[in-house]
Amino acid sequence: MFMGVRAFGPDFNLEEEIVVWSTPESKVFMAVLHNLKALGFTCDSIQWIGIGFLLLFSDEPTPGWKEQLPSEINGLYVGYIIGEEVREEKAKRRKVPQGADKDDSAYNDLRPGIVVSGKPDFPTPHLQNAEILSTSGVCVKSPNGSKSITVASHGFPLGVGSEVKHPNGHGRTLGTIDKVFEGTDIALCLLAPSSKYSRETFSDTNATHAHRPFSNFADVDKIQVGDRISMDSPFSGRCNGIAMKIALWTLPSDDPEARETQYLYCSYNYFGNGCETLFNGCCGAIIWDDRYNVIGQFRFQMSGKPGYCYCPSFKVLIDAGYTLSEA
Repeated sequence: MFMGVRAFGPDFNLEEEIVVWSTPESKVFMAVLHNLKALGFTCDSIQWIGIGFLLLFSDEPTPGWKEQLPSEINGLYVGYIIGEEVREEKAKRRKVPQGADKDDSAYNDLRPGIVVSGKPDFPTPHLQNAEILSTSGVCVKSPNGSKSITVASHGFPLGVGSEVKHPNGHGRTLGTIDKVFEGTDIALCLLAPSSKYSRETFSDTNATHAHRPFSNFADVDKIQVGDRISMDSPFSGRCNGIAMKIALWTLPSDDPEARETQYLYCSYNYFGNGCETLFNGCCGAIIWDDRYNVIGQFRFQMSGKPGYCYCPSFKVLIDAGYTLSEA
């Protein structure tokens, strides 16, 4: 574990007792924040590592910070992690999904791959308390400049106006369903003004290189059979696979006046580590290529073929003038 760099300023001596290998009470963390604020500093996170603390700063503190910030707190070690290491730390899952054990953590730093909930109040008794959990997608910007995130529309069966919450129906409201692209299972959640949303998904726990933000929407005309693809969901963790089929489907229309046939581009992708329970809740999870271009989202696992998945592309968003973004 990276222990950070040291500072050489006056130590913090808190009234609260801190015992090695015993997790401090929350008031200890608040006292550290209060003391930092008194010195004119604000950190992104305070972490207890059993023998001391790590203080995380996304950006380099003001010049001379090493002479101002403490080298110890109540005689215990203090290390400082600054810059890219902090951004990497923020992108790590608090729980690694394993089997039926999903990552249902409540994240303050929102990004693709967190649990989202649709908890409608249905009038029918058998669906009265239904909660549908699925996976958040990417942030997109509309032609008029509004910011939304992609979600699986079947996770919000009441459609436009449905609240999108995280990590469950009693959690934080991210926004409301603003648009549904019929026949694709792609919907957009208009983000609440207070919501911030990253362009980066979670780091791969097995990767030897740093994570990176998604680059752009993939050009569906350039996706090839055999291309390497990836997906990350709070229900499956990171899954890697290949594109097995590229398909174009005709979308049905109830509008007799429709002059133009609408098509859905999709790919049938194989994830070799797939199983029936692995993909419960993965709907809406982003599929991307090895250049971090976003292809589309997970829809369902094909019946009788574990690991073979149907994934509609985001060409419908591209055609409507949406661009990849962050909020």
